[in-house]
Amino acid sequence: VTVSIPIRNPKSSTVKFTAQFLDDDLFGPKEFQLDGESSMTYKLVVCPMKSAKKTSAIYFYSDDDGEFWYCIKIEATEPPVNILAPMMAPIGRSMSTFILLSNPTSKVANYRIENDNQEAFQVVTKKRSISLNPGEERRIEVKYIPTSVGAKENASISFKSQETGDWIYKLNGTGKPPQPLSPIIVSSPLYTTSSALVLFSNPFPYSCRFTVTMGKGSDSEAFNFLLKKKVFTLSSFGEEYQIPFTFTPTSLGQFQTNIIIASIWDDVKKSKSSFNEDQENSTIQWVFPIIGNSIIEKSSDVKLIRC
Repeated sequence: VTVSIPIRNPKSSTVKFTAQFLDDDLFGPKEFQLDGESSMTYKLVVCPMKSAKKTSAIYFYSDDDGEFWYCIKIEATEPPVNILAPMMAPIGRSMSTFILLSNPTSKVANYRIENDNQEAFQVVTKKRSISLNPGEERRIEVKYIPTSVGAKENASISFKSQETGDWIYKLNGTGKPPQPLSPIIVSSPLYTTSSALVLFSNPFPYSCRFTVTMGKGSDSEAFNFLLKKKVFTLSSFGEEYQIPFTFTPTSLGQFQTNIIIASIWDDVKKSKSSFNEDQENSTIQWVFPIIGNSIIEKSSDVKLIRC
């Protein structure tokens, strides 16, 4: 808030004033001059860093005219909660937003981070506290990793400081179904076995079990798993698991099948504190299209044909 303070110089000579503030929340020119028999309006900026009711003061000093004091009564309320734009990302992916944190004071400000939903919303910092130098601004990244499909997830992230007060941000995000996956192509000569693998990473920010199956169809007979374990567990977001398979063609042509990975929903219910029975996460599947091409093996022998 800007406060206008009228100042008049009734003398014929120029007067030089020095402004002194009795509070760190007051800002304005530290020195100014006023011509003889003139007046001006001093602009005092009141910018409280924390909510409080208090009394402060400013005084103007001149060698010729002494001091002029003004009492400033300050009533600062809590800052409003900042509501950020909704976020959306497919399961297994993430979306980021940025919060601008600033320190307008003349001393170092320390911020303690509080997050009531660290599972889905992650503040990308190495430590749980942030220090800003005087006048420094910093963009803080917040990453949304969806934990469900179609359900709205919320978070309240606070940056609490003894120097600049508390700043609260409200976020919400919604998970989308998995995106279509690119096909995996494998080639092999007739009656010869070749191998390839599917690389799957944990799409959830918590531990979860998954099942892997082969799609049904006439072409599926040409494909087989190399692993015997059809249920596996991934502990953290992005942890990878390799699923090797073989392709053995019995005729020329192209063969197609799908490798299907599905989450076990009972584990998801145990991991999530805010489980909703109406969610459709039990049907979440990741379908990897597999294409097998049978080829004619090239021979190193040169055949002589007479005709």
